[in-house]
Amino acid sequence: MTFWETIRNRWQAPAVHYTFLWIAPENVEVDGKKPVPEQITSGEKYFRFWLAEMFLKNDREWGTTWHPAVMCSVKLRFGNKEQEISHVAGESALKDFDLKKLNKSVSVNHEITTLLPFNGGTIALEAALAAMEGKNDVKGLLNVLGKFSKLLVVPQLSSVLAVAAPLAEGVSELVGASNGRMELRLQNTWTGTGTSGGNVLRSGYFAVISAEDGEIDPAKLSVKDHQLYLAGSHLTGYHYMLFRVDVTGTRDDFDSLTSISEPYSQALEMLSNAANQDDEELRAKMRKEADKRYNAARLAAFRAPELTTVVGKNQVLEALERRWKLAGEQIGKQGAFSEDFSKTLKDAMRNPISAQEARDRGEPNEQDLWG
Repeated sequence: MTFWETIRNRWQAPAVHYTFLWIAPENVEVDGKKPVPEQITSGEKYFRFWLAEMFLKNDREWGTTWHPAVMCSVKLRFGNKEQEISHVAGESALKDFDLKKLNKSVSVNHEITTLLPFNGGTIALEAALAAMEGKNDVKGLLNVLGKFSKLLVVPQLSSVLAVAAPLAEGVSELVGASNGRMELRLQNTWTGTGTSGGNVLRSGYFAVISAEDGEIDPAKLSVKDHQLYLAGSHLTGYHYMLFRVDVTGTRDDFDSLTSISEPYSQALEMLSNAANQDDEELRAKMRKEADKRYNAARLAAFRAPELTTVVGKNQVLEALERRWKLAGEQIGKQGAFSEDFSKTLKDAMRNPISAQEARDRGEPNEQDLWG
């Protein structure tokens, strides 16, 4: 049973009324600046969900017989299929969260998803703040599920997707075994730019609050340094979760995409070692092997579901080609790399082609790699 089915079957209706609100961009201030919202675009942009802040009213025996659990699930197109990525966080997984200090807002800045590419279709988020009844057994299971969840918050997501199904099953077992109560629930689906009548996902903050519809004036809500305020004061008196969405046009974790970075670095290392060989036949073999690993890196970049299909893939493929050509030129002229020549994918991506140039090239196909 998926996360979505578990929540719907176990908690068919919210235990309390709740309010879902985006915080107006002009009411957001982070590090003294007002971020400019950026919309998601298919084949070009990446996104990430965060739980920025949460607040629990002191209305039950939290930490003794009741344990808070934040449960989230994201559905998106990842690679060539729809993928559901679940996430569970109990008290121990939430930074700076302390059940002894209830009725105080807590900036948890908890990463719900890794950086994900948007490559068309829709992005759906379901989230719930639940009170799970039980003692050490429930708390222990929450800790285990939280550790499993962290395995999915890594750059090379495709390498750990085998964890996704067992994690969803674990959530189902937890919900079914506990006499839980849902305090808040959110379900929303977004699209990208260019979709007629679409609910376009953008960067910014939104909140889910245990308040009646219309009880809180959206214009009076603001965010300062990842915390939620109402009319200039911290919001209190309600359960709430404050989420943040990041939208960006590039990644900053290329070395962690090991399916690409490792064969690329190996290819450069082998090319360098080949230049130091006196035996011509051995040198030729090593260069041939270096070419094979370089081509393996290119193929991995083309197939990487972690990259956006147009801008991301074109930028990485172009950077690999450019650096490989420069490496060959340096080896040919000097017999070695210059001292400042880096063999990492991260450094190769320091000056990628512009997003516009990448868009102009269109979505690459596998034949382009060998043309």
